Amino acid sequence: MMVSLIFATYKRNNLLEMMLRSFLKLNTQGFSFQIIAVDNCPQKSAKLIIESFFDSLPIIYLHAIEPGKNAAINLGMEYAQGDLLVFTDDDIEADCNWLSSLVDATNRYPDSSIFGGRILPKYPSNFERVGKNIDFSNDFVRMAYGEADWPQPEGPIVAERIWGANMAIRRRLFSQELRFNPHIGPQGSNYVMGSETEFLLRAYAKGYHGIYVPGALVHHHVREEQLSLAWLADRAYRLARGRVQMKPATQAKCVGGVPRYLFKNYLIRKLQTAINFLYNKQRKFLHVIELNKIRGEITQYRLMKKQMHKRQNV
Repeated sequence: MMVSLIFATYKRNNLLEMMLRSFLKLNTQGFSFQIIAVDNCPQKSAKLIIESFFDSLPIIYLHAIEPGKNAAINLGMEYAQGDLLVFTDDDIEADCNWLSSLVDATNRYPDSSIFGGRILPKYPSNFERVGKNIDFSNDFVRMAYGEADWPQPEGPIVAERIWGANMAIRRRLFSQELRFNPHIGPQGSNYVMGSETEFLLRAYAKGYHGIYVPGALVHHHVREEQLSLAWLADRAYRLARGRVQMKPATQAKCVGGVPRYLFKNYLIRKLQTAINFLYNKQRKFLHVIELNKIRGEITQYRLMKKQMHKRQNV
C-alpha cells in the first residue's frame, strides 16, 4: 500500500520541526509513503525547515496561495499518490506506530473508508500553574485541547469523534468529488470551526462510515498561550459558530434570523457569570464557556441571515 500523509502549516515553525523529527521514527515496514507539506503562509515561512528534511524524509513542499487550511489540504490532495490519505496538523508528535496502525486497520476493515485515531494532549510543564483557573477534567476543555481518547474499543465510530489531527481516508472516497469546504476551518484569527466534521458528515450521508483505531496515536501540543480562559472562551465561540453552520434550518421563532430563545439564554448566562465572578471561580469558568457558545450561535445565525439576503438580491 502507498500512503500519502498530508498537512497544512502556518507560522508554527518550532512545532513543525518537532513534528517532522517524530516522522523520522515512524515504522513504515510493509508500505511506502510520501509526505505532502502545504505552507499556507504568504511569506513561505516553513519552506527552509521543510527543505532541511528532504534528504531524510520523502517530503514534498507546496505553497498554497489561497488562504485557509482546507484550501491548502485540497491542494495537497492533488499531489497525493497514495491509496490511503492520512491527514494531520502541524502541531502534533507522532507515535512510531501511528501510520502502521492505520494501515493495519484498513486491512482489517476492507469495506470501511474512513479511520480515526487517538489524540492525547501534550501540555507544557507549567500547565497546572499557568492554567490554575481551568478545569482540565471538563469535557469541553479536553476537546479544546485536542484530546480524542474515546472510551470504546476499535470499531465503528460516529463522524463527530474523528478529528483532523489523526484521520485517514481511502482515496476511493474522493472519487465522488468530495472535498474539504474552504469556507470552514482555520483561516486567519476569526473562523468557523468544524471543517473535518462538516466534511465527514457529508461523507457519512453518502453511505461511508468510519472506524476508530485507538492504536494509531498522536500527541497534540498545547501551547502556553492557550492556557487561559480567554482562549477557551474564543474556542467555544468559534465552535458554536461551526455547529450552527452545519445545522439544518431552524424551526424556532426568530428575530433577525436568530432564534428568540438564544437571547433569553444569553441574558441568563450573563447574569450567572457576573454573580459567580465573586463567589465561585469554578462555576464562573463554566458560565463563561457557555456564554460564549451562545454568543457564537447568535453571531452565526445573523451572518447566515445576511448571506441569504444577499443571495436573494443577486
